[in-house]
Amino acid sequence: MPAAALSTNSAAALSTSSSAALAAEAQAAVHQAQTAIDAFNRVRDESGLTPQACLEAVRRSGGEAAVATLRQEAGRAVRALDDKVDRDVMHSPGTNRPSSRRQANRSI
Repeated sequence: MPAAALSTNSAAALSTSSSAALAAEAQAAVHQAQTAIDAFNRVRDESGLTPQACLEAVRRSGGEAAVATLRQEAGRAVRALDDKVDRDVMHSPGTNRPSSRRQANRSI
C-alpha cells in the first residue's frame, strides 16, 4: 500500500474516532442537561411555585400595575431571546469552523 493511501486511511480513521468521541461527549452533555432539568422541575413541583402563584404574589404586593409591568418586561426579555436565537443560531453557517482560537490552533 502506498504511503499516501496509508496516510489518508489513518486520517479517515482518526476523523471517525474523533467524531465518535465528540458524539459521546455531546450525548453525555445532553444527559447531564436533562438530569438538571428534571431536578429543577421536581423541586419546582414540590415547592408549589407556579407562574400563576408568582403573578398572584406580585398582584398582592404591587397591584395590577405591577403585574402589567412584569408582563411587559417578560415580553421584552422573550423578544430579545428570540432575536438572539435568530441572529446567532439560525443564521450561523453549517460548517465545522472552530469555535475558539485554541481549537483552531490545535488543528494546525
